[in-house]
Amino acid sequence: MKDAAWYESQYRNRLAVPDHPRIFAQWEAASQSARRTPGFQADVRYGDHGMQTVDVYPAQGECRAGLLFLHGGYWMALDKREHGFVALELIRHGVTVFVANYALCPTVTIDVIVSSTQSVTRCAPRSSSSSTSASSAMR
Repeated sequence: MKDAAWYESQYRNRLAVPDHPRIFAQWEAASQSARRTPGFQADVRYGDHGMQTVDVYPAQGECRAGLLFLHGGYWMALDKREHGFVALELIRHGVTVFVANYALCPTVTIDVIVSSTQSVTRCAPRSSSSSTSASSAMR
């Protein structure tokens, strides 16, 4: 039978990716570039909690679709500022990208995070071409 330490190790992806600081630095650099997108809007509030904000990366040219991206971090780590890079190619192809933050554990429960993500999906503009995506947990 596996013990609690073994199960915990299965959720600590950073231990399995020793090069993660370099990867995170690349994400941050690419995200800084994305924030220079014309019309970029930072920290648009979608709720009462200070972490309930979304960055908006508008489509270049005609907007054909929208994508809401929820960053990973095992509900306990990371931030939308490290994930703006997901918008770089999409905005060039007519997709407006919304990268959301949410309150993290242990300051809130998973139920609060779920409620928060439901709130941001209600606030993001909807179209028949809207989607939601999320990265895997990397804590």
